[in-house]
Amino acid sequence: MYKNNTKIYITLGIWSAVMVPAVLGAVVSLGVTFDGGPFDDPVPMITMFLSIAAISIFLIVMYFVKFGQIGMAIRLDKLFMADEDGYVPAAELAKETGTPEYKLIRKAQYLIRKGFLINVNYNAADKAFLLSDKIGKPSMQTAGIPENRPFLGVYCPGCAASLKIRANTRGNCPYCGREIIAPPYNDKGTLR
Repeated sequence: MYKNNTKIYITLGIWSAVMVPAVLGAVVSLGVTFDGGPFDDPVPMITMFLSIAAISIFLIVMYFVKFGQIGMAIRLDKLFMADEDGYVPAAELAKETGTPEYKLIRKAQYLIRKGFLINVNYNAADKAFLLSDKIGKPSMQTAGIPENRPFLGVYCPGCAASLKIRANTRGNCPYCGREIIAPPYNDKGTLR
């Protein structure tokens, strides 16, 4: 499983809890604003209620954005689960989801960085997603790659972000874009 169910449920719970007062705030604020209300000087009150309505509408929009991100994480999880060799080209995912490749990569990297997708790493050199728990027969794309190469925890030399990258590979930091080269790994399961 590549989606982080705990993170998804917590995010949905928090944003659903925020959604109820946001909708009520928007309805009440817009109702009072357009009604005029029983105020002697309605301009400050209308300004306040329009501000509350704007904040409420922003929160409602953010709820739907988060809902869309979670939906993308679930779609990618299904596609990753269907993969057999642990090597998923971004072009293949873009074709399956109907999303342009650059947008799919950006969205998937965001989901990985925020913890909605787990056991997945993006290799910028190959433009492919590597699944850490699926190590199978090498395909044409992975010929020459050892099957037992694990993901290693490394720090970005540019921004010191904590990252996971498969041993003996290269990738780019999703935060600062600097190239990262993972340390070598030998057949005995130790770093060289």
